[in-house]
Parts: sequence; C-alpha cells; structure tokens
Amino acid sequence: MKKYLLIGLFIILTTNMIVLAGVVFNRSGEPSSELTLTERELSFPYSYDKGENSGISLNLHWRTPSKKNEDSYAYSSKEIEISQSKLVELGFEPFNSENKFWSESQTLFWALEFDGNLYESELRKVQLNYQTALKEYESLSNKPNKHKKEKLKTRLDREKISNSRLFFVDVAADYEALASQFSDQKNILIVKGLTKPYFNKKTKQYSLLLRQLVIKKIMISVEYANIFNSLSQKDWSGIKEPRYKVDLKWGKRLEPWVLSINKMGKHISENQK
Repeated sequence: MKKYLLIGLFIILTTNMIVLAGVVFNRSGEPSSELTLTERELSFPYSYDKGENSGISLNLHWRTPSKKNEDSYAYSSKEIEISQSKLVELGFEPFNSENKFWSESQTLFWALEFDGNLYESELRKVQLNYQTALKEYESLSNKPNKHKKEKLKTRLDREKISNSRLFFVDVAADYEALASQFSDQKNILIVKGLTKPYFNKKTKQYSLLLRQLVIKKIMISVEYANIFNSLSQKDWSGIKEPRYKVDLKWGKRLEPWVLSINKMGKHISENQK
C-alpha cells in the first residue's frame, strides 16, 4: 500500500512540476499580446457560486464581421468564405467537392482585432441601418416602421454599449507569418482555434467554420473573488455598461494570464477610487 501511495505522490508532483514549467515558459520573454478587455468581451459564468472559495473563469466573446448584405445582428455567425487554394495553404487536404463536402478539423492560428477598424465598420453599419429606419418611420409612421425603428435602435445601443469589440481578422497555419502580418498593430490578439472546412454544392463556395478557441476561458484567481461577489449575474436581454475591466497578457504558448481586474464606472466603491 505504501508503495502505491509513493507512486501516486510522485505522479502528482511530476505533473505539477510540468504544469509549473509550462507556465514559467509561457510568461518568459516578451508577451505575444497585451490587451485590456471588459465585460463586453469577458463574462463570468451563469453558474458562478459566490460562496465558493475558489477561482472562476471568464468566457471570452469574439465575433466575425457581418457580410455586406447580412443583418449586422447575426452575432453568432462563426463561418467565413474561403478559396480552395487558401484551404490548401492552411494545411487541409483537397477534397473532391462532388463526393465529399467537408474535411476534418484542424487547430490553426487566428488573429483577432480588438476595438479597431472592424468594430468601427460594424458600428457604422448599424448606425446607417437605424438612420434609414428612422427616415422611413418619419415618412410613414405606421406600426411596422415603428417596430423596425425601435428594433434597430436597440441594436445600435447594444453595439455601442455591450457587444464584444473583439473581431476575427485572419487565419494561418504558421504563427510567425501571422504575427509578422500584424506586427505594427498593438490591438491584435493571436490565439489557437479549431477550424473545419466545408463545401456548399449549391453555391460552389468553400467556407471555413471557426468552431472554437482552444482556450476560450480566462482563469481568474480567488484574490479577485470580491469583485465578482458584489456583481449580479448579467441580464443578457438588457443593455448595460460593462462593470469591470481585465488587464491581460498572452505568452509564448499563446496562453493568457491576468495582470489586474478593476471595477468600472458606478461599480467602483469608495475604497477603490
């Protein structure tokens, strides 16, 4: 029995040493990215137990730009059109589109832009849609036009105040090539993501499904629990200003860690000012 206990202890210690070595390596040298995100991009889980004395994880929210003729509120769209040559460049085996319409998923490098041109473009699109609806209502104040105006005003407010500003920009099989492409932009985050290609036989168009980030949650240590204990769970049907901001770095392994977390606006207590 003692022998097995020693073996078990050795395995635990070895595992912890490997994990610690990975953390040290990830944080050594210059960070690959450094951003300050808010509740717009990082939400705490619905199942968070305020009485639990442990760390929590924040969900990282990102988006794809809406297409030209697409409703700008297609918030959950995670698919982009792509050429077959680009698929091959990404490392996917060419597949016969007449007989096979998909290929196995692969982990690739994604570039995400924070609060940049893509977000500004999305905001302008929603503003234009709202202004168009407003003019239509002023010309003809009927019930359908009123409903459309109010719906687009809500979307505009949501875009300005609570929607994520983190947008997918590009994908590559090689990290260095992607990092070089965006080397002059400080608002670019490069992460690993799971991707899967498809072929639409009807439109004859290849697409790439951006399935999920490899690391989609940001771990928060227990020292910041008091910040979240004082916050109620966010009502996603409403539109509210973000209540906290998180300073983050991503390291050599493209893994994030938290530098600091602070409340924002009216949620700052007197002893935090």
